[in-house]
Amino acid sequence: MKLLSVLFVGRLRSLVKSKPSRKRLILALATRARRRWTWITKAPARFDRSVSSLVRKAFGFASDRLGTITLIVFAVTVILTLLLWEWLQTDPPNLESGSTTVRNLSLVFAAIVALPLAIWRSRVAQLQAETAMRELSNQLYQKGADMLQSTNLAVRLDGIYTLERLAMDELSRYRIQVVSRFSNFVRRPISSRPNEASDQEESDESQRENDLAPEDIQAAVSAIRLLCQRDLETETVEGVRLNLRGASIPNTSLFSTDLTGADLTGADLSDTDLSHAKLSHATMTATQMARAYLTNSDMSHARLIEATLVGADISQSNLSHAILNHAKLTGVDLSDAKMLGVDLTGADLRDASLTGVNLIRANMRGSRLTGSFLFSAKLWHANLCDAQISGASFTDASLLRASLVRADLSNVSFYCSKLHYADLSGANLRDADLSRADLSGAVFSQTEGSLPATGLTQAQIDEAQANDHSPPNLDGVVDSLTDRPLVWRGRPIDQEG
Repeated sequence: MKLLSVLFVGRLRSLVKSKPSRKRLILALATRARRRWTWITKAPARFDRSVSSLVRKAFGFASDRLGTITLIVFAVTVILTLLLWEWLQTDPPNLESGSTTVRNLSLVFAAIVALPLAIWRSRVAQLQAETAMRELSNQLYQKGADMLQSTNLAVRLDGIYTLERLAMDELSRYRIQVVSRFSNFVRRPISSRPNEASDQEESDESQRENDLAPEDIQAAVSAIRLLCQRDLETETVEGVRLNLRGASIPNTSLFSTDLTGADLTGADLSDTDLSHAKLSHATMTATQMARAYLTNSDMSHARLIEATLVGADISQSNLSHAILNHAKLTGVDLSDAKMLGVDLTGADLRDASLTGVNLIRANMRGSRLTGSFLFSAKLWHANLCDAQISGASFTDASLLRASLVRADLSNVSFYCSKLHYADLSGANLRDADLSRADLSGAVFSQTEGSLPATGLTQAQIDEAQANDHSPPNLDGVVDSLTDRPLVWRGRPIDQEG
């Protein structure tokens, strides 16, 4: 206040010497005094605002993880310095001075602060590099997708190879997208593509003559096969379903390809190599797979309704619980296939090879097995009602409790087969070979909903064998030649010759 008075008096003297009018002098003095007083009274408020701003910045810095660590280290250093201040001021003999200790502590503090900063800068640089690579990959993906729409075959092939390399390099990000893109590309009908240059038309014609898919389609299918072979836990279908509906890719290789749950409805896979492929839960309704190679493939729970597999090799495959209603399986090789609970209602299996096949609890109602070979097949509890099986061979097959009601079994060979408790009521057994067949508990008599078996002769029955405690039920069955009731007088199972 004393300083303020001196300044005020000095200013008053300067104004008096200028000799203004008394009124103006008083107004000027009052204005100046008010301004100085306002500045002095608002100084604490300005100081408070500055402190508040610094505090807010400090807390904003502390909100960051790195800033929090730095503030904690700084606070710990300050607290330790205050607690050890008296010790720092002492200078014991043979020990360094307090100032030296403070210097060393300062260096340690600087190192502790610098290390997180260096780590943070390294992390920021890494994130920037990853962002740049992500943008570059996105641009590459978009470029490859655009190349697939080109009217030039060479450009399309470059696009396929570009996307394939991108998906292989970054499986977790682009595998599903690229496979879906290739699936859409393959599904396009060949005829809908723009005309290629004249030098490509001849090669396309030669490919069609050889029943091959076009070169770009083959490349896309090859890429799908390669990408679907990669078994990643994070990519295990996760609701993504490969869509190749209506695709025309004959005579291509999908060896060991994972097509689990894929939609192949109406696709043309004739002569295609699908051996060791995973096709479980796949939809292959009306799919063309004539002469396809499906050995050791997994088609469990697949839907092959009205599918065409004429002449296909399906040996040692898994078709358990698959649905093949009215499928065309003429001449197929199903040797040693696993077909538990398969649905073959109305399927055409004429001249098929089913050696060693497992058809336990299979539903083959109304199917056609004329001329088929079922050597050592297992048909426990199988349903063969109303099936057409004339001329087939069940040599050494096991038909435990199988239902052959009203089946056409004319000229069928049951040599050494096991028909334990099988139901053959209403079946036509004309000229069937029952030599050494085990008829223990088999039913030939009339049952509910069916008549007795027909076409049997006493000579046929005499060639069979059965357990003494459970002979076949021949009630009401007559000899087709003499019309006499058939009598069981066959030899026991343990009797030789």
